[in-house]
Amino acid sequence: NIKTLDFCGLSSKHFGSALTSLAEYMGRLRLVQDYEDDDEKEPTYSFQSVKNVALPDLQRLSLHNCSIISEYSTILTLLAHAPNITHLDLGGCSVSEMTLNFLATQTNVTKNLTHLLLARCKHISSEAIASLIIQCENLRVLNLYDIATAISEYDLITILRSQTAKRFQSLDLGSSYVTSRVLHAIQENCTSALQHLGIALAQIPLTIQLNEFLTSMPSIQYIDLTGVKCLTPISIRGLLDNLQTNHSLHTVEMSESLIKNLCAIKGWKINDNFSRRYCYTKLSHGRRKSPFEKIGCG
Repeated sequence: NIKTLDFCGLSSKHFGSALTSLAEYMGRLRLVQDYEDDDEKEPTYSFQSVKNVALPDLQRLSLHNCSIISEYSTILTLLAHAPNITHLDLGGCSVSEMTLNFLATQTNVTKNLTHLLLARCKHISSEAIASLIIQCENLRVLNLYDIATAISEYDLITILRSQTAKRFQSLDLGSSYVTSRVLHAIQENCTSALQHLGIALAQIPLTIQLNEFLTSMPSIQYIDLTGVKCLTPISIRGLLDNLQTNHSLHTVEMSESLIKNLCAIKGWKINDNFSRRYCYTKLSHGRRKSPFEKIGCG
């Protein structure tokens, strides 16, 4: 009846060996290579189901920063034995689109998954990420921060215009190709539910676009603007001054270098309590948990 497994940060060889042994004990998922007549085509694979599902009640699985774990021998097997997970954190793992394809076709994540964290994942294509996400009808929290192959503007807009995006409460697209068109897609489809948004390194040319965006997002409480080049001390002051006092936004994260050049802004204070994160926090709000503290899978 295990409901949660949190292996966050466990990346030693001993841990990797132990988890591989566990996968063998439960019964490994078998991959079957499908051969094509055309030698130039990449090989395709199908999955041979495990006989007895060992973790049917598991809801939360975190393998965050477990980079040593093998996708083929361990991660896929764990997922095969946990078809009903609602919270999945594969951040920093060496997984490919094979894992995403397995999740979509061989588990119940398209119906059950509410939290998906793929931050700093490697070897996953932009198209494969979009394909999985738009099928997850109950997804609420999505973290795609700093994926090795940054998600294209086209695939971001595909995600943001889907029915799935209407339910997003927390969305981190930091280091992806966030443009003015992507902001517009968020504004069109994610207005009612979205509370936490990460767009670090967004390619937004004008601060006025951010101003108009925030004004149109009545539920937004937190935004990460780290590394957004159009921001200056003067434009930040204007951005915060222009927001009405009753606006829901209470935390704006920015680059350390920018924060240290800012003077006091009426109604806001500098807060560096979020584990080396530098933020402006609205004075009318007390110490709140960072969204990164609140949405973990563990």
